Amino acid sequence: MQKEGKQYIQLIAVSAIPNGKAISIHDESVGDVAIFHHNGEYYVTSNICPHHHAAVLAQGFVEDGTVTCPLHGYEYELRSGTCLTGGADIKTFTPLIYEGYLYIEEIEQSQPKWMMNF
Repeated sequence: MQKEGKQYIQLIAVSAIPNGKAISIHDESVGDVAIFHHNGEYYVTSNICPHHHAAVLAQGFVEDGTVTCPLHGYEYELRSGTCLTGGADIKTFTPLIYEGYLYIEEIEQSQPKWMMNF
C-alpha cells in the first residue's frame, strides 16, 4: 500500500491482537517482528532479543511501555527500542493503522558490505 508517498507493508488485522497481548510474525522483508497491543496503542519491534539472538520478545512481560525478555530479563522500551538494562537496543517500526489493518513502512533493502563482491 502506498500512502503520502511512502510504501507500507501490511502485517495483520488489528482485530487479531487483543489489548494486553502480543504476537510474533515473520515477514520476508523485515524478518521476525513482535506486535504489541498495550494500553490501546500498537507497537512493532524486532522479535529478536539481541542478548542471545532469540525470537522471544513477543512472549515477554509487558508493563508501563516496556517489554522484559522472558529469557534473561533484559528490558526494552516499546516505543524507542532502547534497552533499559545495559544491553543492545532493538529495532522498532512505526505502525500505521489503516482500514482495520496494521502496516509498517517498507524498509529500503541494502546489500551488506561483505556481499559486495558476490
